Amino acid sequence: MNDISDEVTDEENEEESRIKQGHYIMVKFPGKKRHYKYVCIVQKVTKTEIEVMAIVACDESKTVFKAKAN
Repeated sequence: MNDISDEVTDEENEEESRIKQGHYIMVKFPGKKRHYKYVCIVQKVTKTEIEVMAIVACDESKTVFKAKAN
């Protein structure tokens, strides 16, 4: 019989295992007055952190993207 803490840990591990290096994810970054959303490429995944590189549109038609400098 599993207790609730085991179930939460299992759910967290399952969620973490879905995010892998090279995946694209949407990330919300807090700003001073508002939040910014970026499409990001996952660079590195550890047990405690996910390192990403944001990409942004660089033309008006939003069909060409480039990496956003940190």
